[in-house]
Amino acid sequence: MRILLWTTLALASSPLTTSQQAMHKALSGRDGSPPCEQLEALSDTPLEDLKVMVERVSAPPWAGMRAAQCLVDRHPDAIGDELDRWVTDPALVGLGILVLNRLDDLPVATAIRVASLALEEGAPRLDAKKRVSAAARQEVRSLVQP
Repeated sequence: MRILLWTTLALASSPLTTSQQAMHKALSGRDGSPPCEQLEALSDTPLEDLKVMVERVSAPPWAGMRAAQCLVDRHPDAIGDELDRWVTDPALVGLGILVLNRLDDLPVATAIRVASLALEEGAPRLDAKKRVSAAARQEVRSLVQP
């Protein structure tokens, strides 16, 4: 009942497709969601549906973040514009933190680009300097000016 209520409240503005509803249900569990591969198997257009989860689903609050993690982990090159927005838009600080905490898992060029953007344009709450300084890769860490 609770999940149904969250779904109704979170998605009242526009209905989700059948595959998006299945993905939302899988992402909504309190004890975690299935691996990204299983989530993607629920859809013929997994990349687009994961983006919808991040952009349109507000409840439960962890559903969109879990979808974002799948996008960052499995499709960083395909979501370049989203990564850039997540580290620069002050309204998306949670997504920006997710990206910066996964810099070591991103392709090097992507990590350097989003880290640079976060340092130059990121919201103060993003704490980009601290997060970029913690990166394992020297080429990313070196972006932080002493």
